[in-house]
Amino acid sequence: MLSEEARPKVSAFVTRSDGRLLVFAHPESREAGIQVPAGGIEPGEDPAAAAVRETEEETGFTGFVVERLVDRQLLQERRRGRLERHDRWFFHLIAPASLPDRWRHGEGSDPGADDWIPFDFFWIDPDAEPLPLTPDHAAVFRRLREAT
Repeated sequence: MLSEEARPKVSAFVTRSDGRLLVFAHPESREAGIQVPAGGIEPGEDPAAAAVRETEEETGFTGFVVERLVDRQLLQERRRGRLERHDRWFFHLIAPASLPDRWRHGEGSDPGADDWIPFDFFWIDPDAEPLPLTPDHAAVFRRLREAT
């Protein structure tokens, strides 16, 4: 079943001064694959502000700066057994210089709580082939790299 309304979503391609891309893995759900920070746009929220907010929430750090909008696509994604339409905004963000090479952060109440979902963050070489991203994210990231 396809939901009628497209859900507004953002994805953030966060790079640092050496050009590396920030990604994360779900250590308790390896099938989720390697991802970039992403999430929903709140009602009335500016999409660029949503990209920064989602990145801060998922990483546990602040100081990200929006470089530019890379792309906007209307996509269909399978979520919990049903097709959803997403109005997906892809942004390029610049990372603060103080971010470590690797760290763990998560979403939920507290580490160890039943609702806590850990994320393992690390940086990847943007020239890696193949990029360890979903095909749609890899394609958008390649367009970002070609434009810079």
